[in-house]
Amino acid sequence: MDKQCHSRETKQGNYLFTPPPNIPGGPMVVNDAIWEECGFCGQQHLSPALSRALQELSIQRQGLLLPARNKQLTILLDSANRALSISKTHERSF
Repeated sequence: MDKQCHSRETKQGNYLFTPPPNIPGGPMVVNDAIWEECGFCGQQHLSPALSRALQELSIQRQGLLLPARNKQLTILLDSANRALSISKTHERSF
């Protein structure tokens, strides 16, 4: 626990986060989230799952691909490139 945080209370519910101005779309809401909040200073301590959810929302709002989707597309394109390479090699042999 931080020196200032005398009593962390576990909270559960809809977590509201206001992102910085460079992330479009206004406030973000993560439903059924779990986090801790200090009753003394109000500091919030996010769970790993809540942090990931906010990061994914931020990535999507910026028009970027989530890492898992990026990996899927990389595998798909790699497979397509290999198939094209085999096809061109096959064509040359005739």
